[in-house]
Amino acid sequence: MHENHPLRILAPLAILAIACLPAPAAAAQPAAATVTESAAGLAVQPAPGTAGGTFTVAGRDGIVTRRSLAAGESILFAPFDDEGRPLADGWYRWELRLAKALDPATAEALAEAEAADDEKAYLAIVREAGGITSRTSGRFRVEGGAVQGPGRTGKVARADSPVLPYSAANEIQSAATADVIIENADPRLSFIDDTPENDFYIQADQDVLGIFDEDAPDVRMMGFEAGSAANSIHVAPGMIGLFTPTPEVDLHIKSTDAQPEIRLEETTGTSQIWDIRSSATKDLEFVNHGTSAGDVLFSIPFEIESGAGDATLVLDDLSRVGIGTKSPTAKLHVVGGATIEGDVALGSSREIKTGLVPAPRGELLAALGELPLFTWSYKADPEGARHLGPVAEDFHALFGLGRDARHLSPADTAGLALAAAQELAARLETRETEIAALRERLEELEERLREIATNAA
Repeated sequence: MHENHPLRILAPLAILAIACLPAPAAAAQPAAATVTESAAGLAVQPAPGTAGGTFTVAGRDGIVTRRSLAAGESILFAPFDDEGRPLADGWYRWELRLAKALDPATAEALAEAEAADDEKAYLAIVREAGGITSRTSGRFRVEGGAVQGPGRTGKVARADSPVLPYSAANEIQSAATADVIIENADPRLSFIDDTPENDFYIQADQDVLGIFDEDAPDVRMMGFEAGSAANSIHVAPGMIGLFTPTPEVDLHIKSTDAQPEIRLEETTGTSQIWDIRSSATKDLEFVNHGTSAGDVLFSIPFEIESGAGDATLVLDDLSRVGIGTKSPTAKLHVVGGATIEGDVALGSSREIKTGLVPAPRGELLAALGELPLFTWSYKADPEGARHLGPVAEDFHALFGLGRDARHLSPADTAGLALAAAQELAARLETRETEIAALRERLEELEERLREIATNAA
């Protein structure tokens, strides 16, 4: 059998329990121990029914002291090591291991199971006896040669055997309404890890049940106030429910409030406060309170009303926004009409353009005369409003402009109109020059005719 097998560890405690037993007795429950913390040190008082054990104190540098206790012996541990030197300031852990007084029949059965290397039988006997050892542990802090703390008195017991359910005397006991009861002023349940930095405890303090870090006892990491609503937090496999015992998604919040909301509050910098809330009229609102949680300073920059259709607003993996479409093909793709009550500024700087080539105004004007124009309505427009202009297919075929043959760019239509206007203006200027020359020549001819007529007379 391996040297660290449970039978090798528990058997000596069982023998110690037999040696301290004066007479046969019924199987007792695992013993509890009272450990009282004060500035003078730790007062350790094992409860009746124990068969002795060990009390150990350890710091970050290892074991400070380890003392043996006889049956029923009490000790006072002062903040000094075994050589009488005061303990350095810092956190320390204490542990009290006690053997339970066993009746001879139980002790003999355990010895036989160990001799036969029968672990199953050994554990069955331990389970029937309700455990054979108890382990009590905790932490304390030394500062200036004194133990610092609220002077708590705790009575707890935990079985070292694999058998967990049992009932202990004093502060942990069986009851008709609970498996375990801890009665104390500000009762506390500690979870001590092998790493000192990773110890936690649960403590009931007045009206709040809190979870704390042993190294930061003034910081409550989680708290549950008395009078909290039913099912305030419900954890189901892979899901969390707030105010519901039957969450249906990863995080399910169910509220009977007329306006349930979630608050996001940033406490550094400008300390912005945002709420995401559901209301009877808007369904979902994003509320910005600015730097105040009151109702005076706030805005609702984004809201979703009930009845919003599918693909009302889509942001795809290429950061393109679709309104009315799940498959946007541009930075902003709108399916349906758009109303803009304000200016629309299209980027047209030379700095953002490339491949600048002078426009063939004459060719464009000639082609413009071949462009069919129609009055028409959009199929998706329920009101059937009439419009005037070409279709994208004809425009693209004549001029080869734009992204594709299904869309028209306002820049292209405006540019074509400017090119046509410039060409017409140039042609008009040429015509006016020609007309002026003809008018001058005509005036010269008329003057000559007048001279001829005068001479003839």
